[in-house]
Amino acid sequence: MIWLVSTALAHPFETDEYSYRTELKASDKGLVGLVVLEIPITKVLEGIGVEDGDSKMAKRKKADAFTEGVYSTMAAGLTVTLDGAAHPVEWRPPVTEMNGKAAEGFFLYMVSFHTPLDELPAEGYSVAVSNAGYPDEPMVYSGGVGASEPWTVTTSTAHTLLGEDRSASVTDEARWSRDDAFRQFSATFARPSGPGPQDP
Repeated sequence: MIWLVSTALAHPFETDEYSYRTELKASDKGLVGLVVLEIPITKVLEGIGVEDGDSKMAKRKKADAFTEGVYSTMAAGLTVTLDGAAHPVEWRPPVTEMNGKAAEGFFLYMVSFHTPLDELPAEGYSVAVSNAGYPDEPMVYSGGVGASEPWTVTTSTAHTLLGEDRSASVTDEARWSRDDAFRQFSATFARPSGPGPQDP
C-alpha cells in the first residue's frame, strides 16, 4: 500500500478537530484510492464506552466494535465516479499496524480500494471521490495524487486548492484546509503511450 509512511503523521491543528485526507494514485497496476480519517482520542474513548468494571476482554470487544463501526461509516459515506459515471468499488481497511491506532492525539482510520488496470480506460481517465462522512464534526482536509510512469497527473483538487503546498508534509499547516470542497476530491490521469506492457 502506498502512502503508509505519511499516514502515521497527524495533522498539526487542535486535537479536538477531525481530519479527512484523500489520496489517489494511478499506475500500470491500476488505480488505488485511500482515505484517512483522524478522530480525536477523547472522542474515540467516549465512543468505545469502556467502564471501570470491564474486563480486559470486554474492553477489547468494545474497542474492536468501535473500530469496525468507523470503517463501516467511512465506507458508507464514500462514492467514486470514473469519467463522470458511478464506479462501484469495495472500500477495505488496509492491513497495517497504524490502522485503528493512536498517533499524536488522534486515532487513525484508513480505508482503501483498488481498481485493476484492465477495468480502466487505457489512455487516461478522471476519477472523483465524494465523501459525505462525519458532516457535523469540526474538520480539516487534505489530499494528494500520485502517478507512476508512464502515467501522469493532469490536474487534481490538491493542485487547485493547495497549489505548491500539496507537496508539503502532512504535519505542515499549509498542507491542510478547512474548505469542504475537499469532500469532492478529483484527479485526472493520462497515459499517452497507451497500454504499453500489454501490447503483443
